[in-house]
Amino acid sequence: MRTTKLDEFITVGSQPSVMQIRELSRRGFRSIVNLRLDGERGESMKPADEGRTALEAGLEYGHVPISLEDLTPEIVERFRHEMDRLPTPVYVHCGEGTRARAMAMVHVAIEADCTWEEALKLAASLGLAPECEETREHIRRYMEAHRRMELERMRTFRWVCH
Repeated sequence: MRTTKLDEFITVGSQPSVMQIRELSRRGFRSIVNLRLDGERGESMKPADEGRTALEAGLEYGHVPISLEDLTPEIVERFRHEMDRLPTPVYVHCGEGTRARAMAMVHVAIEADCTWEEALKLAASLGLAPECEETREHIRRYMEAHRRMELERMRTFRWVCH
């Protein structure tokens, strides 16, 4: 299992084994978020089995199946909701860690209110920069749409409060 610790709250990486899930619990992790699709090629453990293993190890579990080719704003929001819902520290994984790094980049950048350019710099500093141009484009579009929605929400809030 390859891992990258972003901060005291989030670590990303590859698919853990049953023993590694137990070790995550012993190391103080409180949650796991699995981004793998059910039946994904190379799957060593079905998401339902991983969820049971995590719960038996005392961890909370979230499963948000993500394909970077089919990434939508709704899927990103579902992932962000899980990240907000679950206790930290959380281990986010996919098969090899690529989706986990990309999704963690989005989450961390939005939480820090970064622009797309700032998000790329942050991602590079954390070793999270998405390698695939198509993935970068999906993430950029989502972040820009999210920023526009937040600005509109703030304008509406100011109007209602005045």
